[in-house]
Amino acid sequence: MATASKGLHKLLEDQLADIYYAEKQIPRALPKMIKSGECRCGRG
Repeated sequence: MATASKGLHKLLEDQLADIYYAEKQIPRALPKMIKSGECRCGRG
C-alpha cells in the first residue's frame, strides 16, 4: 500500500509541476496570440 501511495504522490507532484509551468508560459504567449489575432482581422 505504501508503494501505491508513493506513486500517487509522485503523480500529483508531476501534475502540479506541469500546471505551474503552463501558468508561467501564459504571460509570454498571450501577447503573441493577441498580435497574431489582430493581423488576421486586417486581411480579407
